[in-house]
Amino acid sequence: SPDGKRVALSKGRRVANVWRVPILQNRRATWADAVQLTFEQALVGDVDVTPDGQRLVVTSDRTGRPELWLLSTEGGEMQQLTTDPTPDWSGAFSPNGEEVVFYSFRSGNRNIWARSAAGGPARRITTGEAQDYYPRVSPDGREIAFMSTLSGNQDIWVVPSEPGEARQVTTHPAQDWQPVWSPDGSWLVFPSERSGMALWRVKATGEALEPLTEGPAFSPAYSTDGTRVYFVGLLEREGNLW
Repeated sequence: SPDGKRVALSKGRRVANVWRVPILQNRRATWADAVQLTFEQALVGDVDVTPDGQRLVVTSDRTGRPELWLLSTEGGEMQQLTTDPTPDWSGAFSPNGEEVVFYSFRSGNRNIWARSAAGGPARRITTGEAQDYYPRVSPDGREIAFMSTLSGNQDIWVVPSEPGEARQVTTHPAQDWQPVWSPDGSWLVFPSERSGMALWRVKATGEALEPLTEGPAFSPAYSTDGTRVYFVGLLEREGNLW
């Protein structure tokens, strides 16, 4: 205010919900084909589905901070999975659907954690001062891919599901994001800023790095048979799934 005693401000929040859409063979899906699964005045996202297609794990800030929740793929009531005082993000199921990996600030910085999908205490997977994000479990359940600043740059890393030493998969000075496993466990697909945020793929051993898309892409997901990669469009592709 002119007298310096009052401040005017705007207050709001991001709202997003989960939808389900069929993958059609004869045409592109539209909003008329989509089914809304959550109806929150909250930010709901970071979706992963169990291998049997029956349940989702999502991140929601409906309690005031990001937590993990379970939800049927048909919709309905969400079941709270984590209740730690610090935020938990980006849950992903193990291949048998019995465990969920996620990243959390509960150790003082962002590390990878895992816990049973049925409840119980969480166990810490990564340690140290690096910021670790977006874990995904390998198809055989033995390893977890994630992105990390462990090298001083944001790269893709892989760590054993049980406590063990992590190995670096990518080393480019550009930032690499959100790795996902191919169904056979051979490849990791990830968005990278090395080419304007396009998708790249690399062998889980760090070999045979190559670009996968020629245009902007983010949030990849493999088809169950490994023949296709679905992704969220950016820039001129923004607002659609590809």
